[in-house]
Amino acid sequence: CQSLIARLLRILTVEAKVKVIILGRSHALKSLLGRAKYQIEMSVSLIKQDIDAYITSGIGHHDLLNLPQLQKPVSEKLQERAGGMFLWAKLMIDHLGRSANQAQVLKRLQDVPHGLDKAYLTVLSRLADQLDPYDLAFVKNILALMIVSMRSLNIEESQYAQALISGSPDTFEERLERQQKQKILDLCGGLVIVMDEHLHLVHFSLKELLTRPMNVWTRSNRSEEHTSELQSHHD
Repeated sequence: CQSLIARLLRILTVEAKVKVIILGRSHALKSLLGRAKYQIEMSVSLIKQDIDAYITSGIGHHDLLNLPQLQKPVSEKLQERAGGMFLWAKLMIDHLGRSANQAQVLKRLQDVPHGLDKAYLTVLSRLADQLDPYDLAFVKNILALMIVSMRSLNIEESQYAQALISGSPDTFEERLERQQKQKILDLCGGLVIVMDEHLHLVHFSLKELLTRPMNVWTRSNRSEEHTSELQSHHD
């Protein structure tokens, strides 16, 4: 990001007619903000109506969350906590939608986290709790491969790479996951999306979180323990 910004600044210095629009998180664009001619900060109030509509639509796509007795409490809680973050709303809708029953939805609703980092940790902790060792290793491998790859992997590439690093004593052909795409969508808790048969992390902030050095983590022991099982070997 910083090298891109530096190059843009060089271009703007020598080409007076060039105009640039940059969209992103303010902390990532700090070095540019002082030089920008115009700035538009997206406050929560500006997008609340859109967030509320997004949450209503998302709930409507889940049979469980769309039950009349759950619609209102789920919608109100998510609208209250979203804080202007569409991604947070998506993660929490997916998280609640994976509940086994109404009682579990309401219990999870009581513990809906504040902020994007805590939303990620909630999803990762759920995966660590619910997946068996084989599926957990699969998710960890997929996330690690996506983080270290210099470009987006397609489904077939991720299939072969995952087989190579699986550590299984079986032959290579036996290690290949036959339902790679579906398994990724089923197991990765909405953290990985597939577009045009290529894998993408749901947001760059997830990569930032997963590659933090372990000594800077300040979460609870339980969250640290669970997330470290899924964290890539950044160090």
